[in-house]
Amino acid sequence: MQDTNFNNTNNREYVSKVSVIIPVYNAEGYLDECLRSVLSQTLQELDIVCINDGSTDDSEAILYQYAVKDRRIRIVSQKNGGVAAARNRGIDMAAGQYIVFLDPDDYYPAPDVLQNLYTAAEVNGALVCGGCFSSLEDGKIITEYPPDLFGYVFRKSGFMRFADYQFDYGFHRFLYRTDFLRAKKLFFPDYARFQDPPFLAQTLSAAETFYALKDVTYVYRVGHKAVQWNEKKVLGLIRGIRDNLQLSADRGYAKLYALNWNRLNSKYYTKIILSQAQKPGNGQIAKELAALQSCANAALLGEQSGRVPLNRPLQLLLDG
Repeated sequence: MQDTNFNNTNNREYVSKVSVIIPVYNAEGYLDECLRSVLSQTLQELDIVCINDGSTDDSEAILYQYAVKDRRIRIVSQKNGGVAAARNRGIDMAAGQYIVFLDPDDYYPAPDVLQNLYTAAEVNGALVCGGCFSSLEDGKIITEYPPDLFGYVFRKSGFMRFADYQFDYGFHRFLYRTDFLRAKKLFFPDYARFQDPPFLAQTLSAAETFYALKDVTYVYRVGHKAVQWNEKKVLGLIRGIRDNLQLSADRGYAKLYALNWNRLNSKYYTKIILSQAQKPGNGQIAKELAALQSCANAALLGEQSGRVPLNRPLQLLLDG
């Protein structure tokens, strides 16, 4: 497939305030709800950039059905290159003063989400402005989370220092100044998985402060698709965690460091990393783990001295 473009935005009579970047890959079952939630926003000055990333279902047709009715929608169809490349292309194409990211199987919870984010950013002069996260699971909206997901909820509105926040999940619920992202060269690393936590951590660290809203600004759909793990995705996971560990070590983010180290050792090591690493031909995983282990920093985990070990199954893999 060669790249194709559908551009409705030539000679527009208004300046785009927000570019909504939507990477689309085989999302025909959810794309209608996603697009309706964007088009119903009270903030009208939108630049809606849809990157059709090699979809093989009816996603592209659905995009065109909406684009012919609303001139704010731009469509780029390209060979499948992964969600990181699609989002990065959207950053390059964005015509809005600010950028938000929306996945095609998710949606906005209310019509005033983008207006509230934009107004808060403008009034307060914020490079980044974000709200609370929510999840749609088994038909129920979830807005409260366990301690390891502490950063999904803001109890009050106002500026926060990233040095105090130190959380890296839920990049979708934030609005970003376009010129800030471009000037600082803040793009998604080209990983098959876990490319968004390093992006959010690097971006909030570069901004130093962000404006938080106590309102929910995103609905993330859970449980409708399972990740098919392979070597490429596991390598992306390891590299993304390593990026966050390195950033944390460089900036002294002890909380963010511990969060990522504990994820590696508890959530990911047995069912995902170890199972893939033991498959024939997946030797690169052990090499990446060895590189990650070099980021081990006992001080940032609150220990006085000594090496910070990986869980034993991972260590056996490296030793073997």
